[in-house]
Amino acid sequence: MIDKLIKISEKGILAFFALYSYNLLAQNFNLIIPINMITVLVVTIFDLPGLLGLIFLYLLIF
Repeated sequence: MIDKLIKISEKGILAFFALYSYNLLAQNFNLIIPINMITVLVVTIFDLPGLLGLIFLYLLIF
């Protein structure tokens, strides 16, 4: 049980840093994805496809 919580929290921290790194790279192009609980949760659950999906949705909407 504790191992699962540690693994989920590690993935959440890595998802936060993945979003932060993407925002640092994309700020020159004005393609920043806000970092909040929903976006971190999406990237935590779906990993790289989740991040790419968020980028695609951002490009589609804006």
